[in-house]
Amino acid sequence: MSVSPLSEVLQFVSAHYDKNHASGYDQPAQETLDSAPEKLKSYVPIGFEVGSSGQKNFRLPATPWIGFRNPDVAPSFQQGIYVVYLFDAHLKTVYLSLNQGTEDLKKKFGLGEKEQIETLHVRARMIRDLMPDAEKSGTLAQIDLKSDLQRPASYEAGNILALEYSISAFPPEQTLVSDLQRFVKLYDRALQISNKLSMEERTGFVGVHNAPNAPEVAGLAGFNPKSDSDYVTEISACTIVKTRRHEKIVRMFGPYAATRGFHPSTPHPVDVLLSRDGTNWLIEVKVVYDLNYAEAVRAAIGQLLEYRHFLHPSAHLIALFDKPVGDGYVGFLRNLGISVIWLSGDKWSVSSDDHMVTLLAT
Repeated sequence: MSVSPLSEVLQFVSAHYDKNHASGYDQPAQETLDSAPEKLKSYVPIGFEVGSSGQKNFRLPATPWIGFRNPDVAPSFQQGIYVVYLFDAHLKTVYLSLNQGTEDLKKKFGLGEKEQIETLHVRARMIRDLMPDAEKSGTLAQIDLKSDLQRPASYEAGNILALEYSISAFPPEQTLVSDLQRFVKLYDRALQISNKLSMEERTGFVGVHNAPNAPEVAGLAGFNPKSDSDYVTEISACTIVKTRRHEKIVRMFGPYAATRGFHPSTPHPVDVLLSRDGTNWLIEVKVVYDLNYAEAVRAAIGQLLEYRHFLHPSAHLIALFDKPVGDGYVGFLRNLGISVIWLSGDKWSVSSDDHMVTLLAT
């Protein structure tokens, strides 16, 4: 049976990593960690960033790690919430952990090391307690990295939920992949809860709102038509700020549609305009934040109808989401004449009751 890059990387690091290795950063295990961003990017959603420990100019850590974050809500692996594989100092165990950075506590709130540890514990508990029991079933509230150093202690305190893997009884590939996909979903849930606690200024919760730093400005900003005639010529340039995940999805979808015989373009302010045989389709891309599917769907509807009315009156409409929005919302959008596409991993899924959208899946 072939070994996946995920299994391969984790097991190789466990077997060969040595923070005191004579070759230091040039040791094979560190080179494997350095290759993780390229090897493992397909295991997480489009737009996520993969990182690893052992950056040069720093001492090699006692507990190496490989992390996954959404850069729109976690500017670095030292800030916000992220998903991470944490190896214990003995390299006998690796944890898949939903964890927290400490830079905000240090820089924004000015907390010392002891206060950081205490605050991480409190935040982790408060987020964990508000997670649905079914979603956190079988996970660990505590991890043991077998080290007394400050950084591993921060990882232990910052753990919200974790799964433990013994290197001597490593799970099969499909289990690893399934667990990672589960934790990516838990990541969304943790962000939703953390943002809610921050906005409510809940007693005992020290944190920041993890909404995207560059939210999209919806609609035809700055466009104020005076009548129904010649309004297209009155559209002035406006700035529409997109998140990095949003832009990566747009860049990914255009070439995909081209391979299906469509001509894609991105005329301002439309996300994607597809043309084929004299017919146009307007596509609005929406990233679902804080598990707020309603907000993403409503925004897509509003912009699509607005763009069609003012820019392309005869165009068909497509809402494209970064994750499944559920059968209820798919049916709702289809009843409005809006076709639906969404990302499932790195694959496109489409609403099966629309001929044109089905063409995109062939």
